[in-house]
Amino acid sequence: MPKLIWREPIETTTITNKPPGGEGPGLETVPRARLSPEQQAEPRRRVITLGDIAGRESGGLVVLLVAIGALTLASDEFLTGNNLSNLARQVAIFGIIAVGQLLVILTAGIDLSVGSILGLSGASTAQFLVAGMPIVPAILLGVGIGTALGVVNGLLVTRALLPPFIATLGMLGIARGIVLVSTDAQTIQGVPEAFQVIANGTILGIPNLLIVAAAVTAVMWFVLTRTVFGRYIYAVGSNPESARLAGVPVRMVTISVYMISGLLAGLGGVLLASRLGAGIPTAGTGFELSAIAACVIGGASLFGAKGSAIGAATGALIMGPQQRRQPPGDQRLLPADRHRRAHPCRGRVRPAEHQTVGLQRRLTPVSPVPAAQRRGGPPSPSVRSTRRPESRQVTIPTYAAVAP
Repeated sequence: MPKLIWREPIETTTITNKPPGGEGPGLETVPRARLSPEQQAEPRRRVITLGDIAGRESGGLVVLLVAIGALTLASDEFLTGNNLSNLARQVAIFGIIAVGQLLVILTAGIDLSVGSILGLSGASTAQFLVAGMPIVPAILLGVGIGTALGVVNGLLVTRALLPPFIATLGMLGIARGIVLVSTDAQTIQGVPEAFQVIANGTILGIPNLLIVAAAVTAVMWFVLTRTVFGRYIYAVGSNPESARLAGVPVRMVTISVYMISGLLAGLGGVLLASRLGAGIPTAGTGFELSAIAACVIGGASLFGAKGSAIGAATGALIMGPQQRRQPPGDQRLLPADRHRRAHPCRGRVRPAEHQTVGLQRRLTPVSPVPAAQRRGGPPSPSVRSTRRPESRQVTIPTYAAVAP
């Protein structure tokens, strides 16, 4: 075997034809590598690298360690508990979406609708809660909406034979349009305090969002590495036709990964609404591209069959802080909401107190005109006159052309 492929000496067995009536064995052991006695006496030791331990995720781990070291040297408050807790809450939702995106990428597909599904699920859950629905049914309905949209994506890819890019791009626009129409492009506020505790609470000092994200990552790692369904996902991403001939249900696996991606996007939307204390129609904008980047940084291949849940979570830790920070729910308003907050009298619906404020503004009293001014005396310099200037008629002369 060439040394460029295998650098350790091995012994190979060569099969030779035994001549008729000849002597000697038919199998002959021929050493291919000619080594010195010193090399034969001392076997070569192979150095174990980070790539041997972590695999394709080693690049993402190196980048993450370098980033942590740089931020630690740049700021003394980076490793404080408060900052790490806020960072964990910020990255957790993004990591959940990235893990769901990974399953689709492993099948050589792509899901561009996870950001819009996140916004629709979160806003719908907030609407259900404001309408008086209990917390648990509202959460289940919000996650169910994301799951249903994921199933639609899978059916478009497998039954309608649309490319994943086109099918999910269309779902991106459809889901975003639905949430904007259903909420009238306004932030849904007034969710119960118990719902906000789900994302903002802690268990033994660990944020709940971080626990949920770690649980999702662990479950997906187990599914991909220890179950038959995980082997099917890698098989479909490697070669769908060969997987079909081997008995793998390619269509059902493809629909299942899109369904799981939609489910995790819906879960992320519910958790984001709980964290912000409001349903924001524009939530999740741009999350899809960042989730894809997180998977690639974590070692996934856009051609399928390469990647792991741990790598996707590592990529999310790197890409998560790059996302724009979202302030608390009452401060994050749409442009239309900020306009109405600054001008409460403008808008289609005017509450009674807003109408009163506008009426008081229009009926601002004006200083009375002194009696001396009414009798024709000179106007007072300290009081502004409220009389309108008299209109004057101006005659514009016209000229007629005279022939020479």
